[in-house]
Amino acid sequence: MQLQCPGLFEQAAYIGGSWVDTTPLPRVSVTNPSTGEIVGSVPQVTAQQVCEAIDRAHAALSDWRGWSSRERASVLREWAHLVERHREDLAILLCSEQGKPLHEARGGGHPGGELP
Repeated sequence: MQLQCPGLFEQAAYIGGSWVDTTPLPRVSVTNPSTGEIVGSVPQVTAQQVCEAIDRAHAALSDWRGWSSRERASVLREWAHLVERHREDLAILLCSEQGKPLHEARGGGHPGGELP
């Protein structure tokens, strides 16, 4: 898998603002369903880590609600900019992890990635 920004291919779980790449449980292979190739692996998280992730996400939502609409809009615009900037890499990742055709991964199923 050739990515312009290899840092987008993260093989860890995001829990409470941190990447966790080891747990007491075995890692789970990520297989490309269209080729059967193992493209990576991710940590299997514990029930306690799942609860922690939920609790931290709930707290983050509470914080988010306290932001002004202007602040939230700014964050969402930046996120959209990053998605567009890394569109091709994100499409490649979707293809590798889900077996999705590249033209669908680029733009929601529209040939050439263009939306109507």
